[in-house]
Amino acid sequence: MSKQDASPLSRMLGGGEDFIVQGKKYKVKPLRLKQIDEFFSDALSIGPAFFNMSPDSKPKLDKWIKNQLFDSDDNPMTLEKVIEADWDLQDLKRFIGEVLDLSG
Repeated sequence: MSKQDASPLSRMLGGGEDFIVQGKKYKVKPLRLKQIDEFFSDALSIGPAFFNMSPDSKPKLDKWIKNQLFDSDDNPMTLEKVIEADWDLQDLKRFIGEVLDLSG
């Protein structure tokens, strides 16, 4: 394994990766194996993030934000908090992509 292929210790331990949105630092944590079926059954859009803001999808999105996204003080984020932080649809799409990328 080359140095380029090595994963950071934080990723190997499931501690997550830093994630910058609108100039603020967050931490995104990977899914655990026991969460994968539930994540897929919630059917969040990994394409257009617009669909994740539908009335039916918002509670599911909020659940995954609370589980996988943390602020700089390691407090769980919520959908309401990311809206207040002025995230846009691209930021939301990047977050979902980051969860999936980290999870392998």
